[in-house]
Amino acid sequence: MIFSSTDPMHRKVILKEHTWNNKILQDHPEVEPYINEIKSLMTCPYYILRDLHEVEPGNKEVHPTREEYIDLIRSKTKPNMILLRAIVDHVTNPGEVVTVIKSNKLRGLTTEGGVVYVKSKTTT
Repeated sequence: MIFSSTDPMHRKVILKEHTWNNKILQDHPEVEPYINEIKSLMTCPYYILRDLHEVEPGNKEVHPTREEYIDLIRSKTKPNMILLRAIVDHVTNPGEVVTVIKSNKLRGLTTEGGVVYVKSKTTT
């Protein structure tokens, strides 16, 4: 296991070594230097949104067990901010991180599926 954490809704979240090495780093190697930020994202995201998935071209629906943890963080390679997004599947307890995405753009980010959590001003 890479880490175990508790999200702001008091749910356990883990990142398995197999998922990290064989899924996340294979698909998104650029997130490797951000492992500490990914763990922090689980405990203190700015948003948790219901994850949308495409059931057919142009038709999206809320995934029944997945949520997207989101925060804006400092880049480790450039003097700018990046969007860090992690998808957590809560079909099991603890929930499992299934992928992580680092982005410079807000494209595709939507509250269409619903907002689960927003960081309050008192938690910043």
